[in-house]
Amino acid sequence: MPFTLLAHGETRISSVLAGVFNATTPLTTLVFVLLIVPQERITRARLSGLLVGFTGVLVVLGAWRGLAGSLLEGSLACLAATACYGAGFAYTRRFFSGGDHSASALSAAQITCATVQLAVVAWPLGGLPSWPGTSAAVALVVLGAAGTGLAYVLNLDVIRAAGPTVASTVTYVTPLWSTAVGALLLGEPVGWNTLVGGAVVIGGVLLARSRTNVKISA
Repeated sequence: MPFTLLAHGETRISSVLAGVFNATTPLTTLVFVLLIVPQERITRARLSGLLVGFTGVLVVLGAWRGLAGSLLEGSLACLAATACYGAGFAYTRRFFSGGDHSASALSAAQITCATVQLAVVAWPLGGLPSWPGTSAAVALVVLGAAGTGLAYVLNLDVIRAAGPTVASTVTYVTPLWSTAVGALLLGEPVGWNTLVGGAVVIGGVLLARSRTNVKISA
């Protein structure tokens, strides 16, 4: 679901903006961790971090200008994708990371199930696939093998070692690359609100992960 949502979102908004939205993944991870991982508790710092992060999203969107049409549709698709990532991190922490199965086996099972699901729904919704060209096909293979296959194995290892919230902070790097590559290679504009909003989102995540949290609920 998140891959499909991101692909759809980037047909409506720039890769720079999509990359910044990806930085909200630790915030959505925190929400789902608090909901389904019993060991986690809501604290003032975490609640404040969520509110600060949400404010950052509004700044990125330029909410004061109003949202409509393709910008809103693409933005919501990308935010829905990060919500899927957050749910996945938390679910993996509670139900998968404590087992004795290898990270490679669990990742292979997850990706295989996703492939079967896409094979069932993709052609009725989007038609049969066609040859995208040699360069695009090579890019898909590299992204699938490294950006998905190897990354899933490493991701599960990090969740086991440091927890889902820490693992999700890898998305901090995404806005840096998407902004740089989008601006340099695609000529995409980078507004002040994109940079400021991205910084606010990251600040919210850091606040939410503060170790000096005070519990406000049991």
